[in-house]
Amino acid sequence: MKTFYETTQQISGKLKLTNAKIRDLDGKSLTFIKDQLKHWAERFNHILKRPPPTESADIQASENILDINCESPSKTEIRKAISSLKCGKSAVPDNKAAEAHKVGISILVDMLSGFLRKMEKERIPSDWKEGYVVKLPKKADLNLRKNYRGLMLLSVPGKVLYHIILDRMKGAVEDILRDNQAKFHHGRSCVNQIATLQITIEQSLEWNSLIYINL
Repeated sequence: MKTFYETTQQISGKLKLTNAKIRDLDGKSLTFIKDQLKHWAERFNHILKRPPPTESADIQASENILDINCESPSKTEIRKAISSLKCGKSAVPDNKAAEAHKVGISILVDMLSGFLRKMEKERIPSDWKEGYVVKLPKKADLNLRKNYRGLMLLSVPGKVLYHIILDRMKGAVEDILRDNQAKFHHGRSCVNQIATLQITIEQSLEWNSLIYINL
């Protein structure tokens, strides 16, 4: 189905090609794949592997202690996390697709339950902390590297643990977030806030009325 979809998009001209020839910092076109891979490696190393700050941040300890469950994940939490995995995504870096986890969810829940309890006394597997960086094009000149953004592909079993931790934190953080905070509130997004602000400004210009924005 995925191959059929990509073929249809390519025939209709809607498929974005990510293998466009790019130019280096000197404006020279990189025609060989080897040179392009080297260029992207240098690009993302520059962005992601920045040196640590010379001065450490003075962050004061919070007076509010969040009530977050730190016990071993329950089977219900593991099942919920596996069910929330999105299908049709890349299976790298460990070649374990989300579909495979959902098909054998009953067996996997029992396996992960024992594994996560044992992991409390040990370390998180190294491959759960690794990822593949891929480039995604934007709507602009694809010959310029600035018109690409990076996306990290993480281990699917590691995402199960990340979903559990995130769900536990959401309930505790929800009560202390500001009302005008959108991104981390459930059911809200920055896109809705931007759209609301844009509509308000357009109506203000249309009716030639004053607008007050509390920043």
